[in-house]
Amino acid sequence: MSLIYIAQQITIYGGFCLLITGVLGNTINVYIFSIVRSYRTNPATFYFLIASIFNTAFLMINLSTRIAFGFNIDVTQISTHWCKARNYLLYTLSMIVVTCPCMAMIDQFLVTSRHVKLRRLSNIRWAHRFVLIMIIISNLQGIPAALSYEILPTTGKCEITYSYFGTYECIEAIQNPLTQTQLNGKYYSAHTMHRLMEIAKQKLNSYQWSRGHQWADPNDQRAHGGIVWNKA
Repeated sequence: MSLIYIAQQITIYGGFCLLITGVLGNTINVYIFSIVRSYRTNPATFYFLIASIFNTAFLMINLSTRIAFGFNIDVTQISTHWCKARNYLLYTLSMIVVTCPCMAMIDQFLVTSRHVKLRRLSNIRWAHRFVLIMIIISNLQGIPAALSYEILPTTGKCEITYSYFGTYECIEAIQNPLTQTQLNGKYYSAHTMHRLMEIAKQKLNSYQWSRGHQWADPNDQRAHGGIVWNKA
């Protein structure tokens, strides 16, 4: 049993498992985030809804072609247009998928901010605008991929024909929202946790203050077993 045969079987069966579970999981996410109104009107969950929709399309395009390759069928060799379209869609969809969780994290930063102007940015209308801008930018970033891939006449395979695209990929990796999230995630998480702890302390202090003033009048107290109770 050769390594090529083993790799083909892993590609086929592993790809089928990932495709079925991925599409099913994202479909459930889309269904839950769509039917519950509070989820649709919450910016953070709205970003996850958009991510699930585009992630479903990404999995279907990416994994279906890889599964076909496991059967020795290279669909990218069908035509130059499909060769360009596949890579364009994969670059565009992947950018949207990794950007949405970053937008959700930024939304949590905004909603826990002390500044009123920043908190006002965390609303569903701004979320719709941010998603539209994100989709436009992602489509623009996918154009170099469509221009750089061609079916080479020497090999008959869909490959990169322009050397500058490698440099573009390096720059894109640095500017990738996922990379920025890893660099700035600790700051946003620390800020959010610090803000939540401050809110919790304020609520605790307010509760203790209100409990302490319940016994302002000695006539409203009576001891029972060492514990002070309110009158009914």
